[in-house]
Amino acid sequence: MMAPNPVESQLGFLKRNPIYDTVKPYSLRYDPEDGTPRQNIETEMVTVTINDARPLRPTIEQQGFALTSVPTAMTYHDFFDHDKIERVYAAELQSHLKTFFNVPHVRVIDYAVSLHPTPFFSFYDSNL
Repeated sequence: MMAPNPVESQLGFLKRNPIYDTVKPYSLRYDPEDGTPRQNIETEMVTVTINDARPLRPTIEQQGFALTSVPTAMTYHDFFDHDKIERVYAAELQSHLKTFFNVPHVRVIDYAVSLHPTPFFSFYDSNL
C-alpha cells in the first residue's frame, strides 16, 4: 500500500493570550460550583500540512511516542456500541499494549470515541 500524499487541513491551536502569562490555560470536565468558568481556552484555526509519520517509525525511546496498529474484530459501526467497546475493544487494546510494552498488566480506564459520518480510514481498509 502506498502512503497518501501530504494533505492540508485546519487544526485548532491555543491562541496566544497575555492572560496565559499568569494563569494556566485550563478546561474542566465538570461545572464548578463556585461559578468558575469551565474553561479559559481560546483557540485559533491554523492551516497545517499533515504528513504520514509511519515511514519515520517513531519509538518511545527516541521520540516519546510510537505508532502501532491494534488488531481488532471491531468494525467502524461497532464503535457506536459502548458496551461492545468495553467488552471487546478494551480487551484487545489491553492485550496489544501488554505485548507492545512487554509488561504484565495494562488496564483501560477511560476512552473517548471520535466518530465521523464517513470513515476517514476507508482509504486503508476496504472491509468496513
